[in-house]
Amino acid sequence: GFVQGAFILMLYNTKTRWGIIIGQFLSIFLILLSVLPLFGYIYGFPELYGLFSTTKMAIHTAFAFLTLGFALAITRPGEGILAILSYDSLAGYIARRLLPVTLLIPILPVWYRVLLENWGFYDQESYFTLGTVLFILTILLFLWWFLRSVHRIDESQRESEKRANDWQEMIKYII
Repeated sequence: GFVQGAFILMLYNTKTRWGIIIGQFLSIFLILLSVLPLFGYIYGFPELYGLFSTTKMAIHTAFAFLTLGFALAITRPGEGILAILSYDSLAGYIARRLLPVTLLIPILPVWYRVLLENWGFYDQESYFTLGTVLFILTILLFLWWFLRSVHRIDESQRESEKRANDWQEMIKYII
């Protein structure tokens, strides 16, 4: 992790387009490598703490590498593959809203399974039925939240256009 971080910083210092892109990909890879042990601790799967039975990653080390990965990924926010996140446009807005959800959606089925098992639903039929309903409900809630925020942006843009048209009409009237 630390060697990978140092290598990423060296790539960023090249100040070339491909150095930054490769550095950002390696930062994302570092984030994914640190998330696996965290999932192991959250779900109680010791196999995910490390690659070999004798080598385990402590939870605070996983958090440290996760933080390092995020810090390295956003070191060059306006460049490379992550540049779209800093755009002041609808595309940047959508990217900033979809990225966290895209990262959280794969976690939901396992979390729902653990939750349902804690509630006493151990059979497959109950898991698939309730898990599917909870998963669909989660997606629908996110979709509603996302569309509501896009609607607010659209309303704001329409209001601005209306004010601009009103000013144009007033200027035409004065002239």
